[in-house]
Amino acid sequence: MKTIGGILVILGVLAMISQTDLVDINFFGVVWHFWPVLLVWLGLWIFSRDSPFFRILLVTALVLLFLFGSAFSPGLEISREDFPLEGTCEKGEATLSFGVGEMLLDADTPGVLSVDYPGTDGAIHSGFDRNTRRFSFEMVHHRSRNLPPGEWRYHVGLTREIPWEVRLDMGVMKATVDFSQAGLSHFEGDLGIGELNLVLGSPKGVVVSDVNLGIGELTLKVPADTRVLLEVTGAVKQVQILGDPLYTEEDNVYYLGPAESDSYHHIKAEVGIGQIVFISR
Repeated sequence: MKTIGGILVILGVLAMISQTDLVDINFFGVVWHFWPVLLVWLGLWIFSRDSPFFRILLVTALVLLFLFGSAFSPGLEISREDFPLEGTCEKGEATLSFGVGEMLLDADTPGVLSVDYPGTDGAIHSGFDRNTRRFSFEMVHHRSRNLPPGEWRYHVGLTREIPWEVRLDMGVMKATVDFSQAGLSHFEGDLGIGELNLVLGSPKGVVVSDVNLGIGELTLKVPADTRVLLEVTGAVKQVQILGDPLYTEEDNVYYLGPAESDSYHHIKAEVGIGQIVFISR
């Protein structure tokens, strides 16, 4: 039995060493990445089966580990960056990607691009080319510190004064894109988004939204008096239409809202989407 205990201790120590590049060496990091500690603890428990006093020390150490881990975990610092609109800016392009836990993107910020995000990992780029403001937001949460995976939340506010082309992709767990109060000229969301909530306002002209490639659930919210062409192709499991809008369906193309309007949303949903929920609000 002592051999088994020794093996568990060695495996636990090796696992802890392999995690040191991902976690701060502090109680919080140790408690969060607890399974290597549990291996070491079980190994020592087995190894000390003939010593009740040592086992009491092990139980005490386990309790203290949780207490100190909760009491002395470093606070989460929220960073904020603002980018003013420069020159004669007439439109904007925003790309948001890479390993984000939960993202809220909305157009409710007058005059600036603003970002609230935890920690400092990743990169934010902002540039101005002729009449277009380009904005790139790339964050990689899994190499960051002091926050469990899946708990990363970012808020990106874009100015509502100009129309935006928005691209959201690559590993976002949950994203809400709210353009109910501002102009959206084009949206593209794909590549492994777990849940995407797309809130759209009244369009000016034809606004195309492309959503595809491995999205688990897509929820669309559109004003009730807005014309929508929802085109569904390629491995979309289910489509729900809520809110009792008038619509017709032909060859996986849904026509919703007033047919005579020249301004409408053209939403293309394809390739590996589990479920689409369309809500007329």
